[in-house]
Amino acid sequence: MELYEAMLVRLLTQHVGTIQVTFPDLEGTAAQLVECASYQALVKIQAILRDDTLSDPECF
Repeated sequence: MELYEAMLVRLLTQHVGTIQVTFPDLEGTAAQLVECASYQALVKIQAILRDDTLSDPECF
Protein backbone atom coordinates (compact mmCIF):
# COMPACT_ATOMS: atom_id res chain seq x y z
CA MET A 1 0.00 0.00 0.00
CA GLU A 2 2.88 2.39 0.70
CA LEU A 3 4.13 2.12 -2.90
CA TYR A 4 0.63 2.78 -4.23
CA GLU A 5 0.28 5.85 -2.00
CA ALA A 6 3.72 7.16 -2.97
CA MET A 7 2.94 6.74 -6.65
CA LEU A 8 -0.41 8.47 -6.28
CA VAL A 9 1.09 11.39 -4.34
CA ARG A 10 3.82 11.80 -6.94
CA LEU A 11 1.35 11.76 -9.82
CA LEU A 12 -0.94 14.27 -8.12
CA THR A 13 1.84 16.67 -7.15
CA GLN A 14 3.27 16.65 -10.67
CA HIS A 15 -0.11 17.12 -12.31
CA VAL A 16 -0.64 20.60 -13.68
CA GLY A 17 -4.25 21.67 -13.92
CA THR A 18 -7.43 21.08 -12.01
CA ILE A 19 -8.18 17.86 -10.20
CA GLN A 20 -11.84 17.35 -9.44
CA VAL A 21 -13.13 14.57 -7.20
CA THR A 22 -16.82 13.75 -7.11
CA PHE A 23 -18.94 11.33 -5.11
CA PRO A 24 -22.14 10.85 -7.11
CA ASP A 25 -23.95 8.87 -4.39
CA LEU A 26 -23.04 11.28 -1.60
CA GLU A 27 -25.87 13.54 -0.53
CA GLY A 28 -25.33 16.88 1.20
CA THR A 29 -22.69 19.56 1.15
CA ALA A 30 -19.36 19.35 2.93
CA ALA A 31 -20.69 21.73 5.60
CA GLN A 32 -23.74 19.54 6.17
CA LEU A 33 -21.58 16.42 6.49
CA VAL A 34 -19.29 18.10 9.04
CA GLU A 35 -22.29 19.40 10.97
CA CYS A 36 -23.79 15.91 11.09
CA ALA A 37 -20.51 14.36 12.26
CA SER A 38 -20.11 17.09 14.89
CA TYR A 39 -23.63 16.51 16.16
CA GLN A 40 -23.00 12.77 16.40
CA ALA A 41 -19.83 13.43 18.42
CA LEU A 42 -21.77 15.71 20.79
CA VAL A 43 -24.44 13.04 21.27
CA LYS A 44 -21.72 10.53 22.23
CA ILE A 45 -20.12 13.01 24.66
CA GLN A 46 -23.49 13.74 26.22
CA ALA A 47 -24.14 10.02 26.69
CA ILE A 48 -20.81 9.61 28.47
CA LEU A 49 -21.49 12.57 30.74
CA ARG A 50 -24.93 11.22 31.65
CA ASP A 51 -23.63 7.70 32.36
CA ASP A 52 -23.64 7.41 36.16
CA THR A 53 -21.76 4.12 36.02
CA LEU A 54 -18.58 5.89 34.94
CA SER A 55 -16.33 7.16 37.72
CA ASP A 56 -13.24 8.78 36.25
CA PRO A 57 -12.44 11.70 38.61
CA GLU A 58 -10.07 13.31 36.10
CA CYS A 59 -12.91 13.73 33.63
CA PHE A 60 -15.50 14.96 36.11
